[in-house]
Amino acid sequence: FLQVWIKPNQSGLEPGYEQHEIPQQGYLTDLVTPDGRGDSLKIHQDAVIQRLVLAAGESAVLASSDSRKGYLHLIAGELNTDHQAIGHMQAGDAIGLEQGESLGVTASQPVEALWFDLP
Repeated sequence: FLQVWIKPNQSGLEPGYEQHEIPQQGYLTDLVTPDGRGDSLKIHQDAVIQRLVLAAGESAVLASSDSRKGYLHLIAGELNTDHQAIGHMQAGDAIGLEQGESLGVTASQPVEALWFDLP
């Protein structure tokens, strides 16, 4: 269980709660989006939360754009990264990316993580 709080982009909104299963589609799957696209949950903020799933030996590059930030939270498994300060990550570890940064990751065992694309 991971509880995440993201400040909404408007004040005075009625609190809401949603829950449903979202099947994995590729290595990154939208879980939460501003417009509820696909089968994702809707959030009142310009933020996207995606589930990252990699099998052992699979790699991915996660990148934040020039105007956004990224945050990776590892739920299960282990990752090797190309980040100078954090070469290895295990369940519970996290790393933030500033605007325009990228992070190459390779799963040393099956991985499930959350990738946050933030304003």
